[in-house]
Amino acid sequence: MNYLVVGAGNASRPVARLLNYLGHKVIITDLKEMSEFKPIYQTWLHKMEDEGIILDLKNPEPTLDGIEAVYMPPTLPEDAPIAKLIKDSDVKVLTNEDFSQMVNELVPVDIIGITGSMGKTTTTMLITSVFNAAGYNVWSCSSLANNLVSETIIEGIITGKAQNCDIAVFELPHGTLGLLNRLNIKIGVLSYLTKEHLNEFGGSYEKYLLRKLIIQDISETFIANRECINETDLLREDTIFYTMDENVDFKGTMGDKSLTVTYDGGEFTAPFNMMSYFYENAVGASAVGINYGISQEDIIKALS
Repeated sequence: MNYLVVGAGNASRPVARLLNYLGHKVIITDLKEMSEFKPIYQTWLHKMEDEGIILDLKNPEPTLDGIEAVYMPPTLPEDAPIAKLIKDSDVKVLTNEDFSQMVNELVPVDIIGITGSMGKTTTTMLITSVFNAAGYNVWSCSSLANNLVSETIIEGIITGKAQNCDIAVFELPHGTLGLLNRLNIKIGVLSYLTKEHLNEFGGSYEKYLLRKLIIQDISETFIANRECINETDLLREDTIFYTMDENVDFKGTMGDKSLTVTYDGGEFTAPFNMMSYFYENAVGASAVGINYGISQEDIIKALS
C-alpha cells in the first residue's frame, strides 16, 4: 500500500519506519528542510531514507496523488492544507489505535508497561533486573537508551529484539503512550503523578492525567503507587497499590541498606543499596514480580 505520513515529528517517524518495515511504500512529508531538524532527528531521518522511505521535505503543498492511506499526527492543525485535503478525500486514515494493533501483532511476548510523572525510568530498570534475575531474556526499552522510547520500540521490532526475547519491559512516557494507546499490556504500572508537560496539553492537568491513565485501560493487571490517589479518583477498582510504610497491597519498609516488602501471602527482606527515593520504586518492581509469578528469591537477588 502507498502511504503518506504527514510530518517528520516524534509520532510520525516511528509510524513511517514500521510501515516501511511491513513492506509498504512510504513517503514522509514535512514543511521543514533537513537542516531545520535537530541533529539527532536528522540522524533518524537519514536512517529512514537509507531503509527506503521517501523524504519529501520543505514541501508546503504535498499531494495525495497515488496515495492509498495516510497517517496524521495528533498535533496536525485541522486548518493545515494537507489536513483539509485528506478530509475531503477518500483515502484510508491510519489511527494510533491501528498502529498499536500493528505493534501488538509484532511483539509476541508479554509486555510490562510503566508510566508516571516521576520514577518510571528507575522502575523500568528495577523491573528489568527482576526478570533478568529470574532468567528471562528481557527486551527493555527506556529513556536511558533514547529519550524517544517509541523510536526505540520500533527499532527493536525492526532489528529482531521483539522476536528474540522472553518478555518486554517498556517505559511509556506520555508521547509513547499516546501513540501506542491500544498496546496489549500484561501488567501496567503507574509510578507517580504530578503536574508536568502541561504546555503539551493546552495547560490542562486533567488532559495530562487522562493521557497517563490510558495505562490502566490497556493493562490486564494494573499496579499504582498509593500516592496517585492524591491526584485522581479515576483509578480502577481492582488497582494493586504499593507504597512505603503504609498498609496497602505491597508495603515497603526501609532498613539500614535493606528493603522489606510485605504483601498478602508473604514478606521478604533484600539488601538494597540505592538512594532512598528508589526504595518505593523497588516496591513497585517487587509487586510486578510477585504478580507475574517471580519467586521471592529471584526478587531478592535482583534488588541485592
